[in-house]
Amino acid sequence: MTRSYRSTYTARADNGNGDTGTGFVFLWEEPDAVLNTLRWAIETYRYRSDVFRRMQRRAMQIDFSWDKSAREYVALYERAIARHKGVETTQVGGKGLEPLTPSV
Repeated sequence: MTRSYRSTYTARADNGNGDTGTGFVFLWEEPDAVLNTLRWAIETYRYRSDVFRRMQRRAMQIDFSWDKSAREYVALYERAIARHKGVETTQVGGKGLEPLTPSV
């Protein structure tokens, strides 16, 4: 949701945000880590507005929609089912999975 409003975020690194260059991430669950990350974010906003604006633009270009997440989960489940059935699959044009046919 924050990405929809050109907001950056501050978060712990293990929550799935990854390094997209759109937020401020800390590694340790300690008050000093949170405080220093907030200071970093505030200082970037105040003194390096060009960098902050680039982060905002980058965040707006990434598709964080539920539609994208749903498509990724469907593809994951399709691969798991195919693997369970012993069929190798490949994703074709981002539209779904097709069985691989051996080349002759």
